[in-house]
Order: sequence, then structure tokens, then C-alpha cells
Amino acid sequence: MKPNVIGIAADGAQFPPAAFLAQKLAAMNPRDDTDVLLVSDSARDLGVANAWGGLGCKLALINSGIRFTGDGRVSGAAFYRLALPRLSGARRLLYLDTDTFPDSAALFDLFDLDMRGHAIAAVRDVEVTCLDTPIKRAELNLAGRAHDRRYFNSGVLLVDTDCFEQQTVENRCLREVAANDLHDQAALNKVMNGQWLELSPAFNMTPIAYLAGLHRAIRPVITHFMGRAKPWHGALFYLDHPARREIEAFIPRSPWPTFLAGNPTSEMVKIEPWTPPAAFIASLADYLRETGFAGADFSLGGATAVPAAKQF
Repeated sequence: MKPNVIGIAADGAQFPPAAFLAQKLAAMNPRDDTDVLLVSDSARDLGVANAWGGLGCKLALINSGIRFTGDGRVSGAAFYRLALPRLSGARRLLYLDTDTFPDSAALFDLFDLDMRGHAIAAVRDVEVTCLDTPIKRAELNLAGRAHDRRYFNSGVLLVDTDCFEQQTVENRCLREVAANDLHDQAALNKVMNGQWLELSPAFNMTPIAYLAGLHRAIRPVITHFMGRAKPWHGALFYLDHPARREIEAFIPRSPWPTFLAGNPTSEMVKIEPWTPPAAFIASLADYLRETGFAGADFSLGGATAVPAAKQF
């Protein structure tokens, strides 16, 4: 494996969108020192993908003795991100959830970022930290981050694998999951205890940020379709984003041509676009104005946080 790896983990249910993401990243990859790796616990899908040969990425079976069921919204395979720093063999790992989309090849530049001894670089979860509701406050409390709201979203993680291993992050997270019934994101935040490097929201632009208009002030590098509406949900997907068109073009010519027919299920209803409250907008603007993001070339499209906050 090469020194840098972009890692994606998927179970059988989410293998087709993971395959779409992997092939797009492999096609975009401008670097000789970087591999794209798709791991899964579905030997069948890996075999199909390997025989097809249309992904252009590395494939690997992950066989964990621990079985995570997820919470009905998050796949249990999301916990495999904890093992990827160890299994990838890379110096740097960029972990991406299966519901992310690379908007720009600038994401590959993250491998050159000075992480200053941190195990993880990530983007703050603006939904949890800027939307003040009892549910969000409870999540911050579970992770021990209510006092400063430095709580990251684990859908995009840049990992210094040596530091990650030295700090035994994987095992400590698994202990938190077992002892306190935390999901993986809360466990990671509790274990890291605020000691992580903060990236611009350009690298994890979520639907709530789009609805707030943040994408007009900060050009997305990675979009993360967290939440119920996914680009493979057809007309139920409410964002105007090329991800839907591209995955709908990819799936019919892939080895999983029926995937779109089962998504969404008949039980799903259209999710109406949400209008962010004024308090959320104000909190988001404060976050942009007050936060120093890692690396001048990796901040808000090469700008500083203050001008972006003013634009926003």
C-alpha cells in the first residue's frame, strides 16, 4: 500500500454507493503516493467488484469479530473506520463515509497538511454544535464537549496513523462503546477530548450547511450527505447537487444495477428542505469568525475565517 490512503468502509447494503465513491476518487486521484481503498465485510460484493475491475481501487475484506448493528440510521460498518488506520498500512489515512462526494481534487492536498502531532484532523459538526436543542445538547454531554462545543463529525477524518496507534484510539473507543453504549462519533470525540486539528467546513459540507447557504461563502471540497436523504434516493433527494446525477449514471452500468430500484423504500417520505432558525445562523457565523482552521492553504478556499464569516 502507498504512504497515503483514502479509506472507505461498507457493508453489503451500502456497497454500491461505496463503489461509486471509490471509483470517482480513483479517477480523480492526481498523486502517485496515494491509493484508494474500499474495505467491506461483504465477500460477495468484493468478489463481484474484483471480477468487474471497473473501480480502479484497492479492495479488502474486513473480518471483525465484533458485530455492530448500528442505530437504524447509521450502519454498523461505520465502526470499521476505527480499524482502518491499523489495517491500511498507510502513513496518512483520509477516511470518508459512503455518503460523501468529492467536489474537488483539492481533497488530495490534505495529505500534505502539517498535523502538528495530532492523531486526527476533522471538521466541526455544525448541526450538533450550532443547533441548540435538547437532543444536540445531550450528544455533546455524552462526549464531554458541552463546555467548548469542539465536537467533530466523524464522516471525514484525516488520520496520522502512527499517532492514532500510539494513543491507542481504536481500543479506547471500543471500550467507550461497550461501557457507555456510545455511537462511534461520540466515542471518538470523548476519547480525543478536544485534542484534534480543526479543518475548514469545506472538507465536510453537510446538508444543514447547504440549507444555511454556507456553500456560497465556502467552496465545498467534500460534501457529506449525512441524514436521511441520500443522492441515491431519486426524487426524495432535495439538494441540487451533481452527486444524484452521477450515481444514477454509474449504478445501471455497474454490477449492482437494481440498487436504485430499492432506494428509497416504500416507507420513506419526501423530506422537505429545512429552514435554519436565526439562532443557528448566528451561531454558525460566530463559529466561522472565531475559529482558526488548520493550514493557510487548507482554510476557507485559501482565505481566512474572518472574510468568509463576513460573506456568510
